[in-house]
Amino acid sequence: MWLLRIRSLLCEQDGSNDVVYEVRASRRTCGIKMPLAPFPLRIFFGREICVDICIHTLLMYSYVPGTRCSWEIIFLNIRTKSLSRLYVYIGGGLSLRNSPQVKSWLIENLQVAVVTGASAGIGAEVVKALVKKGFTVVGLARRKNRVQELATELKEEPGKLHACECDLTKEEDILAAFRWIKAQWGGVDVLVNNAGVFKLSTLTNGHTEDWKHILDINVLAVCICTRESMQLMEDREHCHVINICSVAGHRIPNLVPSFLHVYPASKHALRAISDSLRAECARNKRRIKVTNLSPGTVQTEMAAGLGNLSEKLTEEDMAELSQHKVTLQSKDIADAVLYVLETPPHVEIRELIIEPLGAVL
Repeated sequence: MWLLRIRSLLCEQDGSNDVVYEVRASRRTCGIKMPLAPFPLRIFFGREICVDICIHTLLMYSYVPGTRCSWEIIFLNIRTKSLSRLYVYIGGGLSLRNSPQVKSWLIENLQVAVVTGASAGIGAEVVKALVKKGFTVVGLARRKNRVQELATELKEEPGKLHACECDLTKEEDILAAFRWIKAQWGGVDVLVNNAGVFKLSTLTNGHTEDWKHILDINVLAVCICTRESMQLMEDREHCHVINICSVAGHRIPNLVPSFLHVYPASKHALRAISDSLRAECARNKRRIKVTNLSPGTVQTEMAAGLGNLSEKLTEEDMAELSQHKVTLQSKDIADAVLYVLETPPHVEIRELIIEPLGAVL
């Protein structure tokens, strides 16, 4: 049974050590308040209130896959008749948010998500989507300042973003990041392995350093982050690992023959990692969902970082490339992440391929 533990110092506001509160809950849908089976509870407490609300009760009335609803919890002080309100958001991750008037709530988000490559592109959009759903999100990135800027942008949302500087090519950085996560939140509920790189490097004349960099980020870092997250999922319910793969992990794109090479190999490896992790979880009876999410071409900073392709590709290659300009946006992938997260506990989306309409790669 899930318990939503709420702590407050309402007694200090009241000025009394023994206060009786009556608790009622009502659902809000599309801005319309719908009281559903209100349950008055007379609660006696001293300086600190500790109320346990059974989340299953709320879910019975409110859970519809792919949607989000909110509940309003009202605490009525029987003596002074003053009200304090708390809002509970359900869907894609349970979270709490206090009414602006009530300053004494100590809010505890129930779900912690870790997103790699959170400073830009798909990672940044995934972070935004999760924070807006009420998650506590830890964004791992080399450019910590950019994640901090994003956190400031999202400060009014139900969840919260925490920036963590981490170079995924360095195992010591990853281990330090997860030690910090454990110390701060005690565990992880969702891991989104998003960080990835690709370089224009052929197998016939490419550079070993480029190949190592691709494999370090796209394969080895995923393995390390997954291992560390799995250890922090031991005592958590409804955990989920989402690996952002690519259509290149399903087939070798027949476009500009000298364009990708080692990159598809890394994404094929990522699909194998997803399958292997899923098998391990089943064998060890760990109810952890594993999703391999494979986008087609996405307009991201990573693609823009390739620079002037005309200086690196032949005229024939450029002519062929110019025929295929349809792309996805990073938000499309973030929406897909929410979609798989919001499935019921008994549903696991193992593979999700998303391509822009008209793609011929």
